[in-house]
Amino acid sequence: MRSWKPNQHKPSQGIAKKPAGGGQNLLHKDRQEPKSAVDNGGSPPPTAVTGSAMPTYRQLVIKRCECSPYFAHALICSSAPINAEDQIRADLSADQADENLKRLKDDLRAFLLSEAAKGTTDISDKIKVVLNIHGYNMPLKSIEEGFEQNQKRFNTDTSDTPPDDYVLFIDYCWPSERILLSQWKAWLLAMPYPLLLLFALAIAGVSLGGFLQGLGLWLLGFGAALIALRLVVYFRDRDRAANHGVYDAVELVRWLPVLIKEQLNHDPAAAALHTPFPSQIKLSILAHSMGCFVATQTVRMLSNVFEEAAIARWKELSEDGPFGEVAGFAPQKPTQQHANALSRLGNHYQLKQLILVAPDIPIWAVTTGRSNYLLASMRRFEESFLFVNDADIVLRLASTLANYFVFPSRSKQGGYRLGNLSIAQQGAAHTCPYGESSGTMKSLVLNGLFGSVKMTDPPFHCPESIGHSFNVVSCTDYTDVGVNAPPASSSSQRRRRRLSGMTARHPLCRLANHLTTTLCNFISRSGVDSHGGYFQGKFCLGLIYSLALHGEAPTRLKIPSLTQQLKELQLTWLTIKA
Repeated sequence: MRSWKPNQHKPSQGIAKKPAGGGQNLLHKDRQEPKSAVDNGGSPPPTAVTGSAMPTYRQLVIKRCECSPYFAHALICSSAPINAEDQIRADLSADQADENLKRLKDDLRAFLLSEAAKGTTDISDKIKVVLNIHGYNMPLKSIEEGFEQNQKRFNTDTSDTPPDDYVLFIDYCWPSERILLSQWKAWLLAMPYPLLLLFALAIAGVSLGGFLQGLGLWLLGFGAALIALRLVVYFRDRDRAANHGVYDAVELVRWLPVLIKEQLNHDPAAAALHTPFPSQIKLSILAHSMGCFVATQTVRMLSNVFEEAAIARWKELSEDGPFGEVAGFAPQKPTQQHANALSRLGNHYQLKQLILVAPDIPIWAVTTGRSNYLLASMRRFEESFLFVNDADIVLRLASTLANYFVFPSRSKQGGYRLGNLSIAQQGAAHTCPYGESSGTMKSLVLNGLFGSVKMTDPPFHCPESIGHSFNVVSCTDYTDVGVNAPPASSSSQRRRRRLSGMTARHPLCRLANHLTTTLCNFISRSGVDSHGGYFQGKFCLGLIYSLALHGEAPTRLKIPSLTQQLKELQLTWLTIKA
């Protein structure tokens, strides 16, 4: 067995625009073409897209890969470009991708040979994949910084207690861009002629005065609103997430079993592991914000629509499948056999944990009607965890406003996001007890400025049990030290609020809390980040990653004083029973 030491590979460096040593900066390579008649000076004639001129490219690129015995940490990027005109991303190195892919293959092969040497004949339950998917407004540079922080944490956590199984932790980077900064010039260059005409008419109306001046001001405001929607890049990120992030994630998950099988076939010493081929690779997904959309859509696409077992499960609900009547979309509590069948993804995966942090997906994802298009994703995991914040200003204001134009709801409540879910307050004091508790869908509410709506009431109409269990961790009042704070600094005097500006114990205080939180979000020294503060507190970050890597039961063993710490840090963990 290999000795356990933190990875000693030299970290990958940033990619320069012109790599030294002739390294390929671009992923695509044009095949050699005949020289043009206008080879010197002037522009060559357009190249026909023929078999000899077709560019090649990589769909996925392993930008970073750090390997330790039984633990590999990789940064895998989609090569889809930020702008369609770029055809492919230019900030990824093909040479580096080859090196990191080889490193990952070598590490997998070393693990398989180690298991074969120990006499293992079934590795189906010894490989775990954790897919970490980022959210909106996260360019590649920010993802790399997050990778470095995760790697430091993994080196510390695994150097003393190596995992029993082989863990592949993947930071998956789909193409996202920074708000405002990426569009400071492009918004003007890409402005369509109708919008230019609108501004011209608006300026003319303002200059003429009178009635036309008011109309011109209205047109100016309308045009400015359209430009603002462009500058916040929400819809641009959403488009790339749906059309590139999801599909490339599907290819990533689909190809990993192939990669493992190749390593089994590579060395005769691993022949004992050929039968059975690993058919139960454990897959967990950790996602934040818009990454929750990528995660749930990926699972939907990976479902085997033609699998006999899937058709049989349909027939359990209705003999005529989708054409027959079913009792809503909340069947009775599934048997263990049915739950195991649901958690199987194809022939090679078993879905373990789904951790959604500040999920930027419709709140209907936990309902039981036909409006819930994510039901097939949510109920297939053995364990599901939602980390939510009632005062998440990004979801409550920005995301809800953006989705007002595209999401088909006819009520204010129906347009909110899942990350705004709350746990019902109790008693005349309107308190939400910190610590652990269990309940039904009646325990979940959506808070507005002047009132609350239970998930069992209109417009959601949820039954008290929706057929599968899940956990909700409310972090609205979360207080903690920073992630890099030493153990001795965990006293209450050093803790700061992470996700909201104040505790709103009464409905009338919610407006003040939202205003305070909005202000704190723009003051860096406040320590408050209503959308990303989950990852800035030491305990919450550790809890999220422990659940993703180990699941609930091992996490409780790892944190024996879990209930006490939840109370001290003002967190509420609610288990919704099936």
